Amino acid sequence: SLLQEKSMNTDQDLEGLGASGVEMWELTCDQINQLNPFRDDPPAKSQVDTDENKNQETENRTSDDNFSLDPLSYCLCTKCKPMASKAESICCQSYKGPVTMSKGTCITFHEDFQKLLDPLVLEVNLKIIWSCGVYETENQEPSNNNLRYSAYRSLHAWLYNKKMGGRTSLPSCLVSSVKEKYPDPDGNYTGFIPRSPVFKRKVKKGV
Repeated sequence: SLLQEKSMNTDQDLEGLGASGVEMWELTCDQINQLNPFRDDPPAKSQVDTDENKNQETENRTSDDNFSLDPLSYCLCTKCKPMASKAESICCQSYKGPVTMSKGTCITFHEDFQKLLDPLVLEVNLKIIWSCGVYETENQEPSNNNLRYSAYRSLHAWLYNKKMGGRTSLPSCLVSSVKEKYPDPDGNYTGFIPRSPVFKRKVKKGV
């Protein structure tokens, strides 16, 4: 129609103005009103493209999580076992600290490691902890659960040489060795807790 033809001619004229470098202030009011207000916006993505991108991101994230938890993706000492989280999925070969071993040799072969896991040593360590009024264990029995707790505290101090206030996950190979030596009969394990639970301490009575 005549109206459509006139509109097309107007659009072409405006495009020609833009191509020739005409500034906005040089246009008439009618020409400005006929400009497309969305002319500078980027092209909209279709819903199909958006959904495909989301699905790809989800697949990549899932694949990365599974790869990180697989000991084959990070273990260099051949002693690591599958753990429940990324924080626990680390190998002793990536550890940097005062305890050293030759490349490729698991830190569980260190002469001090088995000494620290001796049940008598762990029981004495528990008694010292309890005598200080710290009760992070459910009871005060030398059970496997409490011995594991004692072992983790001792190994943390041994490896990182710092106070237990700042928690760092132990290598998977060490944790797995502790579980093998002092297993839970039902296979229930707490796992790594980034923050220490609130300590229960004895209340000193006035003399």
